[in-house]
Amino acid sequence: MRGDGQVVVVDFAQDHGVEVLPALELTKGRYWICDTNNGGRYKEILPSQRSMPCSSPTWPTQGVTRELVRMAKRWQS
Repeated sequence: MRGDGQVVVVDFAQDHGVEVLPALELTKGRYWICDTNNGGRYKEILPSQRSMPCSSPTWPTQGVTRELVRMAKRWQS
């Protein structure tokens, strides 16, 4: 395990890994996260604002992006 900016990286065998974003829940859906860049600080985030735009129905690929990601993950396996 190692810290990398805002996440903790957990590496597994065969080049597989997971990035974990530790957070402290505040109110109204907001969270504090740690950012170790530039000396370190806490950042307040609203996760709904950080979600990927590819999940939006107005994304140019018309909803197939998520299916393409799933297909690529299966292919990689």
